[in-house]
Amino acid sequence: METTVIPGKKADNKTQQVANLETISGWGTAEIIAGKPGISAPTIEGEIATETSLITPTGIAIDSQKNIFISDADAHMIWKIANDTRRIMRFAGNGSWGETDTSSIPTNTALKSPWGLFVSESHGLSLTDRFGGSIFQINNEGSSIVNVLNKSIHDESGNSILEPNSIVNGPNGLSYIVDTRMNALMSFNSTTQALTQIVGHPDGLPGFTREGRIDEPSSLRAPSDLAIESDGNILIADSENHVVRRVNFITNQIEIIAGTGNPGFSGDQGPATLASLDSPQGLAIAANGDILVSDSGNNRIRLIKKLDGMITTVIGGGVETTITKTNELTELKLNWPSFIRLDGDGGLYIVDTYNYVVRKITFSSTPTEKE
Repeated sequence: METTVIPGKKADNKTQQVANLETISGWGTAEIIAGKPGISAPTIEGEIATETSLITPTGIAIDSQKNIFISDADAHMIWKIANDTRRIMRFAGNGSWGETDTSSIPTNTALKSPWGLFVSESHGLSLTDRFGGSIFQINNEGSSIVNVLNKSIHDESGNSILEPNSIVNGPNGLSYIVDTRMNALMSFNSTTQALTQIVGHPDGLPGFTREGRIDEPSSLRAPSDLAIESDGNILIADSENHVVRRVNFITNQIEIIAGTGNPGFSGDQGPATLASLDSPQGLAIAANGDILVSDSGNNRIRLIKKLDGMITTVIGGGVETTITKTNELTELKLNWPSFIRLDGDGGLYIVDTYNYVVRKITFSSTPTEKE
């Protein structure tokens, strides 16, 4: 297959980046902002978000006003937590599995496991309806829903999206998508309706390619998330290959920047390329270029330093449900952390899927003095 290489463009959502990563040192506080630990149950709409439950939280996005959007895959709904009231309200989905009716308002229609979310002032809320095989956009007011991409649109090889897992919108109508079932990174131009496979097997087959050229066939295995670096290069959480990859448009190479390809936990304080990961699900990039990875099978968040490529655990591996005073964040107990997102003030949001909560981490450079 001849691949058209489309360099990535910086995402148009400034809240994907943190203002000052120097404060990410493994110290901080961890508060629950939605859900009840260990309880998977239907959400009571209108409640304070910490006083009701979630069923299976998956995706998250934070807008410029610090409103929080959460996809609950098994509830087939998207929730919005207003920054001013902290109450949780439905933003999309009527709670049933089914075909989405775009002639209806978003809260009156069915969805099929909404997953990845991306919010911006220019696009509103974009969502991957994973098992519906579609990308939808909801306007900022939450009054309309539009199907922008589905299985009827094909690339030059006849491939379409099948199970889109995550999306990032860039400028000029260009979106980037990782598709778990197609085992691919794809781009979509909403103006020209052109779908392009950037990375992945021509027939969508899963596999493991150590490294290679972008314009040559390569393989992924159930990629789960992506993020765009400031220079336009794209990172991929290649989940079932247990690595994080960089699609480097400058060198025309696909590089492994973390993981060995074998599941496990090892390598802290050493080169990320020699460390073991287990099913990484989420990615976030700080303003200084450092990378945070949801090492989901190890129930940890790990940090890859841009300066030297070294990796360390900054969150997870402990037994604590919350950390109210600044302390070591490795004392926190996570259970399959999936999507992670940064806000513009230095907060890290973690979808702690099988603890059924969403957490906010506030980093600090020093611990609170013990009383």
